[in-house]
Amino acid sequence: MKILAFTDLHEDYEFMEGLKQKAKEVDFILCAGDISVYETNLAEILSLLDELNKPIYILHGNHEEAHDLAKACMSTKNIKFVDKQILRFKDVVIVCHGGGGFYYGPSKEDKEFESLQSIFEDAIKSSKYSILMTHAPPLKTKLDIIWSGKHVGSKAYRNFIKRVQPTIAISGHIHEASGVQDTLGKTLLVNPGPEGIIIEI
Repeated sequence: MKILAFTDLHEDYEFMEGLKQKAKEVDFILCAGDISVYETNLAEILSLLDELNKPIYILHGNHEEAHDLAKACMSTKNIKFVDKQILRFKDVVIVCHGGGGFYYGPSKEDKEFESLQSIFEDAIKSSKYSILMTHAPPLKTKLDIIWSGKHVGSKAYRNFIKRVQPTIAISGHIHEASGVQDTLGKTLLVNPGPEGIIIEI
């Protein structure tokens, strides 16, 4: 199984062309949010992604409202909004949680995730391979460091990954971390950036 993962496209049509080429090689696509700049031209961007003719599972970032993106996706053929959902593909489980951004303390997104984590944990433990897809990165990793050197990731995501150990955790939001990888225990942490990466399982 080959998966194309990307994040933080932010309406960049040059990166879109690169994704178009990579999409030819994969079974489906994961997007960890922020395809737009505060929802500008949102329908147009989704239409271009829809033309990749591959199943696309997408989260909202901090540049999209969940309700708006979910509604816009309903007008597409291939794109499904998957916030707070569990996806199953043969031996692979993908748990999805969107939204959030810079975490400087307790947040409503962390609280929401914590209310779902037992369901997510059961799904991951029942699978051979598992992916956690979020927009924001886990705290105190190479993926959540901003230009000032501060860590601004999610504590709830970090605690969940340390305890449950999904195979891969995909996140975005921090542009400085585009293309960066790290590990947390046995979990591979990845920010695929707008260029996208192909994950083979």
